[in-house]
Amino acid sequence: MSKIFSIRIGGMAGDGISSLGEMISKVAIRSSLYVYTYNSYQSVIRGGHVWYQIRVSDAPLKSYGDSIDLLVCMDKDTYTYHAPYLTDNGKIIIDPSKIGEIANNKIISLPMLEIARKFSDKAILQNIVAFGFISAMIGSSWEVIENVIKENFGNKGDKVVSENLNASKAGFDELQHYNLAPIFSDLKPNKIYIMSGNEAIALGALSANCKFLSQYPMTPATSILHWLAEHSEEAGIMVKQTEDELSAINMAIGASYAGARAMVGTSGGGFSLMVEALGLASMIEVPLVIVDSQRTGPSTGLPTKTEQGDLNMLVGASQGDSPRIVLAPGSVEEAFYLTQEAFNLADKYQMPVIIAADLSLSERYESINKLNLQANIDRGLIAQENSPDYKRYEYTETGISHRAFPGMKGDEYVASSDEHDEYGKLVSDVLAGIPYGIEKRVSSMEKRMKKLEHFRGTINYNVFKEGHQTRNLIISWGSTLGVIREAIEEISKEGLYFDHLHLNVVWPINGEKLKEIFGHYENILIIEMNYSSQLGRIITSETGYVFKYKMLKYDGEPLYTKEVVRFVKKNEAFFKKGD
Repeated sequence: MSKIFSIRIGGMAGDGISSLGEMISKVAIRSSLYVYTYNSYQSVIRGGHVWYQIRVSDAPLKSYGDSIDLLVCMDKDTYTYHAPYLTDNGKIIIDPSKIGEIANNKIISLPMLEIARKFSDKAILQNIVAFGFISAMIGSSWEVIENVIKENFGNKGDKVVSENLNASKAGFDELQHYNLAPIFSDLKPNKIYIMSGNEAIALGALSANCKFLSQYPMTPATSILHWLAEHSEEAGIMVKQTEDELSAINMAIGASYAGARAMVGTSGGGFSLMVEALGLASMIEVPLVIVDSQRTGPSTGLPTKTEQGDLNMLVGASQGDSPRIVLAPGSVEEAFYLTQEAFNLADKYQMPVIIAADLSLSERYESINKLNLQANIDRGLIAQENSPDYKRYEYTETGISHRAFPGMKGDEYVASSDEHDEYGKLVSDVLAGIPYGIEKRVSSMEKRMKKLEHFRGTINYNVFKEGHQTRNLIISWGSTLGVIREAIEEISKEGLYFDHLHLNVVWPINGEKLKEIFGHYENILIIEMNYSSQLGRIITSETGYVFKYKMLKYDGEPLYTKEVVRFVKKNEAFFKKGD
């Protein structure tokens, strides 16, 4: 049986809670353990309650978990808010000098501040004392801890490195004064890869030969910009932080028009500003990858909380009918490979491809398998120079025509936001409304939409089967994949079985194939992180199937395994038990 140990660290914004959590995660993975994290923070720089959860195991994990085995209280609020979620055998670390004595037999009184003062007058060093103590509890070796400290603080000078090494070693040695055995034993340094969703998207873009990113910072997509900017020189990518989202998307369109693979990252509010330019990309048939890391809305909403509330906008936002593909990765690893696929689809179909991530996926860290950085790159149909009678927007059976780039002799054409014929000649100024213009408008509109219909016909769906015959099915999309799979495992222990259909292509929908799948099930539950079941409505419009059972969450918090289990048990009478 695998062991699982969940650590939650809480305190005030600005107190280094996130950095502490990330360091513990590094120690765990370098000790041959698997990690899955969640970072809960506020939109202020200082003040407000924040917490970081690290779930650690000696086997792969599917979610951040429901409960807490170790609660680390850097302030009194952490104890108040989170102690009720502690497991029966859980422990709570407090510093009595900071938050007072607490009458609870689960308390570990650790004088973090007193120990830290031995090495520096910086109060933040108490985090490093906690880091050493927690790492020792996990079972990590001092060698691994020492390397993480040197890596994290090496660029800040020998004095800072020495202070942090001494504080962490003091915390590490402190464990022997408590009647506690390490959670994991015989841990040896090893390589297990860990990555956040945004880092996976950024790395996926690089491996797909993306050469241009333009982005205006907006939580929770900002770290895509930061990561690519940090690695831009060695990776050979132009990264531009723009003055606003309008500039960002228009620059990316220009780069793509010139022949470079281009991407833009944003969140829902920024995407709203990009809509007019999105229509331009569709009209001139320029490939473009857009990352929308969703947070709660409408308007500013809860800017540091998660939701799947942008799907209606991602599918429908445009003046007029405008083709686009929307992909929704369910895990960090899938985010990497789906980003590679997004660039191929954008080039092949010469249209915008949107990656619908969310805060939960973008900012969490997961242990992953070694990634294949050698992407299969497909640039689609490219014209040759001096193509005879070159028609940039040639009317074809699939709607896909040959692209030409500036500088290709004999393949010049006009790319305009106005309607045009197959050569790019405008029909909107003096030709609209006359027979020629009417015919070209219809033909050009059908050409653009044919591409979407062609892609629709290529979509296949794979149903995950837990291992038992069942007439129950769960449908979901995006970042909730692992949580739902874990919940299905829990529910099956009580003889109630579900298959699972995870959609990572949420637009367009292959309605005929979905109807075929639905025919095998009596009860279908859809789970979404929004108020109105946005994917459910799309599926209904494409298939005619009306969902009787919906689990919808929109409080800004991530989906938890126990919530899915609780919902199913509450409605158990509606689902079929047994094989």
